[in-house]
Amino acid sequence: MPESEAHQQMECPGGEATTPEAALQLFQARYALPVVRALLDGPLRFTALQQRTAAASATTLHARLRDLQDAGVILHHEERYALTATGHELRGVFAALVRFHEQHPQHDPALLLTALQRRYAMRIMRELMAGALGFNALQRRVDAASPTTLRRRLVDLEQMGLIDRTAHSLMPPRTTYAHSDVGRDFSPVVGQLVVWSPLLAAPPAAPHGEDHAPLLEHAT
Repeated sequence: MPESEAHQQMECPGGEATTPEAALQLFQARYALPVVRALLDGPLRFTALQQRTAAASATTLHARLRDLQDAGVILHHEERYALTATGHELRGVFAALVRFHEQHPQHDPALLLTALQRRYAMRIMRELMAGALGFNALQRRVDAASPTTLRRRLVDLEQMGLIDRTAHSLMPPRTTYAHSDVGRDFSPVVGQLVVWSPLLAAPPAAPHGEDHAPLLEHAT
């Protein structure tokens, strides 16, 4: 996907809209995307879903299915789980995930999606689509009221491998931030989720349980 198109897809009206954040939260949780990937092939009973997703915990899988039902992504009818029309629209997300996984197999997309839920993270990634920026410029672009929180978020994104930091001089201090290769290649995944996110029936308050696993685990 061209970078300009990914930039447009990552734009959220008013900064960080609640819906894209809800989509990120929903799909970083354990088994969420593997469940959807399995159901793209057709309806399945719980036992078959557990086998297809290699879910060791039936309790966690049941919880994730409730999350997806609450969000309008899947439905349960006659002892089978199936995707709704909203769920089927996630095919674009999977295509982007597969491309990213082929490019960077050592990176866990679930962890990257988790990082992007944090304050200012999506705005930072969106603004850096246009090129490298210094701290002051980023603070203005993302409308960050707290420099401390912004600085912490930049450190988080750098540690996750999504951005690179370059120190140009010490006196006066001058540092710029830019997308890493990983960050550029991951942008289409987030862009597809942002495009899909308005279809969410109702953003869940939080996933049932807090664990997560690699998004492509047993999903391809």
